[in-house]
Amino acid sequence: MTAVPGIDLPAAQAHFGAVLGCDPSSISFSLIAGGRSNLTYLMSAGGRDLVLRRPPLGHVLPSAHDMGREYRVISALYGTAVRVPEPIAAAGADNPLGWPYFVMARVAGSVVSNAAAARELTPDQARRASVSLVEQLVAIHTVDLDAIGLADLGRPAGFMARQVKRWLEQWRASGGVETGLPMERLGAGVLESLPPTASTGLVHGDYRLDNTILAADDPGRVAAVIDWEMATLGDPLADLGVFATYWDPVTEPLTGGGHAMDANPGFPDTATLLRMYEDACGRSLGPISPYVAFGHFKLAAIAQTIAARHDQGLTVGEQFAAAAGVVPELVHGGLAVLAAGES
Repeated sequence: MTAVPGIDLPAAQAHFGAVLGCDPSSISFSLIAGGRSNLTYLMSAGGRDLVLRRPPLGHVLPSAHDMGREYRVISALYGTAVRVPEPIAAAGADNPLGWPYFVMARVAGSVVSNAAAARELTPDQARRASVSLVEQLVAIHTVDLDAIGLADLGRPAGFMARQVKRWLEQWRASGGVETGLPMERLGAGVLESLPPTASTGLVHGDYRLDNTILAADDPGRVAAVIDWEMATLGDPLADLGVFATYWDPVTEPLTGGGHAMDANPGFPDTATLLRMYEDACGRSLGPISPYVAFGHFKLAAIAQTIAARHDQGLTVGEQFAAAAGVVPELVHGGLAVLAAGES
């Protein structure tokens, strides 16, 4: 049997056989490609298809928090209007495998992460998928946190200021200052232009098309929202700004394979997408440009981090090599969004 990175097969079979109550010999694993953080595996166990998430190899402590956070969030959301995979099991690093993990049910469907996958949808499916994406984002932002036990997940007060501080620190630590790009000016501009926070709620942290699964029986419907490791409480419009930035083809080098939304005429343009969100909320959102600029700012910091890791030989892949090229466009694009919002 081919070795699977990060999995000691005999130990994993014995452990999950006991946890899941199935024959250990029925358990197998395959690594699911994609993602920049936690490792994701398709796990077959006792005739059932499951998904296993664990931290990256050699990087346990920070991700141990992510594992527990992600499992807590999907466990709380399961059965609400926010569609998430069924949570199955979780453990900290003190289990016999030596690393934290969680297991969830596999959701049948497709992840549209590139142009080829987008072209497999009909324009009507792409249009309806966009509506469903917006509806799910609104459901995330309006879920009753007290009712599902997530009211203490984060600190909403001062959220945007902490976000700008955090991503500037990441930028500096990844050699961003040496690029000479006006990232500090962009961060300051975001904070200066932000309106008073109108509401607080659950924030996904990385909401985009390819962090959802479109239903196998209807690709025009989001069957599940995935990758909750950055979830917290804060200003929901930060999610909207990141979502809108990912909708822009400038971010294609971060995912690779061609920009999905440009590949199918059924996907609306960004301005329409933002109006759809506002309509679904049933209220005026006020100025959105500071949040879209924040989306550019955050993704510039992420792209710079990816580029730095690639330069250090810590990543492999064309999309990682291309990350450095998108950083200037994101920084200058964010400043342009702010300038347009002031005019």
